Amino acid sequence: MKVAELNYPNHITWECVDGDKEWIGTKLTFKLEVNEGNTYLKFSHLNWAEESEFFGFCNHHWGRFLDSFKSLCETGIGQPYKQE
Repeated sequence: MKVAELNYPNHITWECVDGDKEWIGTKLTFKLEVNEGNTYLKFSHLNWAEESEFFGFCNHHWGRFLDSFKSLCETGIGQPYKQE
């Protein structure tokens, strides 16, 4: 990843420059927004060449990781991986 945009501390965009071929050229954006005393994390993973099976897999897991991160911030306990 390389930093493509940075507006510290509220916004960062990474551009994938190496790794899985389906990720190369995609951009991952993290934005913090405050509204009525609450802070929201807005995330996007854009510029996919196609909506492949891997795209769906990544979409699912980003949701899991972000839900775990929310729980970690609110309760001190996250679960980024399934307990087996």
